[in-house]
Amino acid sequence: AMALRGVREINVIGQDVTAYGLDLYKRRALADLLRRIVRRVPDVPWIRLLYAHPSHVTDDLLDAMARGKRICRYLDIPLQHVSDRVLKMMGRGTTHIKTVALLEKARRRVPGMALRTAFIVGFPGETEKDFRELLRFIEENPFDHVGVFTYSREEGTAAYRLKGQVPRAVRQERYERLMEAQAQVLQGLHHSRIGTETEVLIEKRAEGRMDRYWGRSPWDAPDVDGGVFVESRRRLIPGMMVRVRILGDEGYDLRGEVVDERA
Repeated sequence: AMALRGVREINVIGQDVTAYGLDLYKRRALADLLRRIVRRVPDVPWIRLLYAHPSHVTDDLLDAMARGKRICRYLDIPLQHVSDRVLKMMGRGTTHIKTVALLEKARRRVPGMALRTAFIVGFPGETEKDFRELLRFIEENPFDHVGVFTYSREEGTAAYRLKGQVPRAVRQERYERLMEAQAQVLQGLHHSRIGTETEVLIEKRAEGRMDRYWGRSPWDAPDVDGGVFVESRRRLIPGMMVRVRILGDEGYDLRGEVVDERA
């Protein structure tokens, strides 16, 4: 139905999208679902996954992403933290070593994979040592997109009664330090993409210039990520897919020019 309406992108989304199938088939069946979408809905150019629990990203899922030509090589894996101490207090069921291994496997099995994650700073019991481990992690394991949140104490949650509540000022300071570190990482990633070409889905005309548009690449999810400013001497309309050469960046967004286009 969405394909018939001209939809250009399907986002498969859930609190843990890798749990798909547990209720219907008593097994994780996300990879099978992706293969069915690719086979049965050929008119939607992009299929994107959001919110995959790091403990449940399987080899089968990565293989389906690598082989599905219309599946965006993009995966949102909310890690929350990387310190083993903090992960245990959060009940995340993983470790720093397992996290690094997962990221290396994802990039190896799906070349060109763009990764997004989210971290919480200031969780009860987080020490400066734990936080510095997180800082080093994002410098050594660059992510295309990172969301950072300060811990919010909510009555009724398991963490509400934990000892070692981190002062608000410390939480905010750690947030700013992590965001600054990610900004440096992103600058390096953007620089590495200058001169490369990518497909861009045009969403609107950019303000201020008639020959400038704004869209998203396969590396960018709607609403939560940046995008690409596109220069074109020909008129572009929302929904068009155009081939763009990356020329530079503007903050969290990339900048490029059209080299080819198709409706």
